[in-house]
Amino acid sequence: MAAGPARGSGSPASSGLSSWWSRGSSSSASSRRARARRRRPGPGSVTLPSFLNATYADANAQANRLGIVLAPTYVKQNNVADGTIVDQVPPAGTSVTQGSTVNVDVVSGKDLVSVPSIVGLTESAAIQALVSANLQLGTRTVDFDPAVPAGSIIRQGLPAGLSVPTDTPVDYLVSEGPQPTPSPSPLPSPSPPPSPQPSPSPSAAPNGEPSPSPRRSSCR
Repeated sequence: MAAGPARGSGSPASSGLSSWWSRGSSSSASSRRARARRRRPGPGSVTLPSFLNATYADANAQANRLGIVLAPTYVKQNNVADGTIVDQVPPAGTSVTQGSTVNVDVVSGKDLVSVPSIVGLTESAAIQALVSANLQLGTRTVDFDPAVPAGSIIRQGLPAGLSVPTDTPVDYLVSEGPQPTPSPSPLPSPSPPPSPQPSPSPSAAPNGEPSPSPRRSSCR
C-alpha cells in the first residue's frame, strides 16, 4: 500500500479526524463532562444546538457554520445507525466562544481499533504499523526537522491510543532532516584592466643627401 492523498472508504463518521485533533481532544467522557462549563453569551459566542441523533457529517457541517469544532469519540451501539451522535459535551443550550471544541460520541458500525504510535519510526515501519492496525494511510507531508532523522515520522494526525473505526485514514509528517544552509553566491570576478596600447614611433627623416636644385640657364 502506497502513501498518498488518497483515503480509504471509511464510515462517514471517520472523516475530519485529523483536523479536530490538531486543536486538542479528549477520549474520556467523564473528564470531558468535568471540563464542560456554561458561559454567558458575549461577543464571538454561540449557543450550542443539539447534535444528538444527527449524523456526524451533518453535525460537523453545522458546527463549521457556527465556528466550532466537533471532536468525535467512537462507540459501539448495535441498535443505533452508523455515524449517529449519541452524546455531546457541553450540552445543547451552552454558550461557548467561537473556536471552542464540542466533544461528541459517534456510533461506529465498524470494529474499533487503537491508533498505533508511529512518531520516531521510519516511514516504512510506520506504514507497516498502520496497515497492521487495519487503518488507511492518510495524507503524507514532509518538512525539515533538525532533531528527527530524514525519513522518520515527525508527527501523526491522530493520537496514539485513540479508538477509531477500521479503515480510518491517518495523516503523517515525514522528516527531511536538518534544513540545509544555503551556500553564499560567488562574487563576480573583476574585469581585467585594459592592456596599454604602445605609443606610435615618430616618423624618421629619410637618409641621404638632399637632391641638388636644378640650374637655370642665363641668357644675355
